[in-house]
This record gives sequence, C-alpha cells and structure tokens, in this order.
Amino acid sequence: MAKNEIPQIYKDFVGTKKIFSGGIFSGRRAEPEEEYDVLDIRVSEAIIMDMSKSHPRPKHPAFELKIKKIGMAKARWTRPFPIREIKLNPNSKY
Repeated sequence: MAKNEIPQIYKDFVGTKKIFSGGIFSGRRAEPEEEYDVLDIRVSEAIIMDMSKSHPRPKHPAFELKIKKIGMAKARWTRPFPIREIKLNPNSKY
C-alpha cells in the first residue's frame, strides 16, 4: 500500500453517517457524541505520540474527514486519523 493511498474501508465512510466524539476538530475542546454526515475524505499526515521514544517523531500517513451535523453552519475537516494499515518500517508497532 502506497503512503498516499487511503484504504477502501475508509473511503467507504463518504456518504454515510458516523458517530464521533472527543477532540475531533481540536485537542482543546471535546465534542459530545453525535451523528455526523461524512461528506468527503482527503490524505493527510499525523504525528503519532510514543512517549518511550525521543525526538524526532516521524509523520505518519493519515486521513481527514469532512463532516457536518444538523445545526452546523458549515462542514468542517476533522483532525487527522492515522492509517494504521500503512507500516512506516518493519520494526515499528505503528
């Protein structure tokens, strides 16, 4: 699997309703559990925090979802979700 390829399992989220909660838009504010319409998906990058390792932390392939719920004025992109199926190297647990 290429680093810039999103697996089909995540692409299938587009056009469905999913339940999200927590810091989906920002780490500072937790959203309550609610149902959102998933409108689009895009490739992104995320830094996986591993407290046992020192800097630098490699960027990991990820995806972001454009979601909207009733009451939102505009759809928003989520924070990156890491694509765990993509292995950075054979010795990595991510």
